[in-house]
Amino acid sequence: MENVSDITLYKNLQKLLTKANIYSVFQPIISLKDASILGYEVLIRDISNLMSPQELINSAIKYDKIIQLESLFIKKDLENSSKNEIKEKLFINISPLFLHKKELFNELVINFSKENSIGLGDIILEVTEQENIYSDNIFKQNIEYYKYKHYKIAIDDLGSEHSSLNRISVIKPEFIKLDMQLIRNIHKDEIKQAIVKSMCQLANSIGSYIIAESIESEHELQKLIYLDVHYGQGYYLQKPAEKLFPLKDEIYKKIINFNIINSNRPSYTISTLSTPSKTITSNILVSKVDEEFKKNTKLLSMCVVDNDIVKGTVTRNSFYTKLGSMYGYSLYSFKPISSIMNKTFLSISKENIFFLSFRGV
Repeated sequence: MENVSDITLYKNLQKLLTKANIYSVFQPIISLKDASILGYEVLIRDISNLMSPQELINSAIKYDKIIQLESLFIKKDLENSSKNEIKEKLFINISPLFLHKKELFNELVINFSKENSIGLGDIILEVTEQENIYSDNIFKQNIEYYKYKHYKIAIDDLGSEHSSLNRISVIKPEFIKLDMQLIRNIHKDEIKQAIVKSMCQLANSIGSYIIAESIESEHELQKLIYLDVHYGQGYYLQKPAEKLFPLKDEIYKKIINFNIINSNRPSYTISTLSTPSKTITSNILVSKVDEEFKKNTKLLSMCVVDNDIVKGTVTRNSFYTKLGSMYGYSLYSFKPISSIMNKTFLSISKENIFFLSFRGV
């Protein structure tokens, strides 16, 4: 027999599902190398404040309403992302159970992607877990399906009680998010520092990126930069909000300055933050670029260069968005890449980043 608290929990859940009494907030994920915004994690809040997000999920699992609840979450996530005109990467939390509902998920996401000019490669699925299901072959197949569709995958809360390193080998994620248990007071804990340092080395070796969650102090931020963590998020950097705000100048300058301190070089330049890119000439055929992208699945972009001058860029997402339209391949495959390359791109000189940071670049 259910007690009073269970009945109240069920009624609150039903009320929320019926009236859709939830709203989305956005928390930026910041580069700890150059303070740029990689994207935003979308978080759900209960308008009535009757239940926390975790209580909502737990009660939905208990009363077999989790698919209905996650559908509502994702719908609201996408609606509010559209209202904010987000063009950066969008991190959406999703359970392994909902991953299996491919048709439902695609129905929610595909139209959003088209209407907002966001490629599926810019939608990051943060895989959560309530229990260990990662030996399940169906789950592996689901992950492979979404990767084939160009979605990116992030492991959420690595370092929490539910997670294990086995998740990395199963999922092969593009992003690995470290749980707050590893981040809290990391500047005081040498064991945590050793763990995070090794995770960064692992990520670098497999082509993934580390995101430190729940950064809450300047000391934690400085230590994470010292450990070469790629990205971070947390209340210290920026609190979740319904609208998007630029990063505060104070935080921007601290990230830049901590990197300067962390560098053994006398000056810290833009070139130290850049990574080499594959180059192609402007007359190469689109079909050849297609072959190159398919041959190297980790290749995300190429620079179009003629006579040592950059003429344009080609990203995997924009390339296949163009070719994926009706008759796209037939129209462009035998044309030069110059016909569809991006000709508007940011070019920055090799300059001391310390001075750039104070000019607001």
